[in-house]
Amino acid sequence: VSRYVARPLLIDGYKFDLRLYVAVSSFEPLRACASSRRGAAKEERSGGGTRPAAESRYVFEEGLCRFSTARYSDPADGGSAADADVFAHLTNYSINKRSSHFVPNADAADDGFGSKWSLSALKRCLARNGVDVAALWRRVDDLLLRTLIE
Repeated sequence: VSRYVARPLLIDGYKFDLRLYVAVSSFEPLRACASSRRGAAKEERSGGGTRPAAESRYVFEEGLCRFSTARYSDPADGGSAADADVFAHLTNYSINKRSSHFVPNADAADDGFGSKWSLSALKRCLARNGVDVAALWRRVDDLLLRTLIE
């Protein structure tokens, strides 16, 4: 389910979305595969409202951050119809790869460059810009768990 966010968080003026990956081994009962921060994998039972232990992870450590290929201009702030460019409002790869401004990233070591970043690169960028990434990710983890339980 998606909801359009009128005033999105921007990175250098561009909208972005996230691709996060959650390992779910069973929905009835709900079980999310967890790996500790030390890397040992184990099963966590999340059904019945039981939350995985704080040191457990059911979200893969990496993911993708996909960027729009045109700068965002909020129509509520006086943006013109010309600013209502599909490339500024949508982050879908299938759309943005057709943009003349799409920048492929061919070097995995330079993961904070181009129209697709790694999740690690996004976290580094957010931290450089004063975001408490650990607190943000606790909220994301909580949201993901609640999404699975619902």
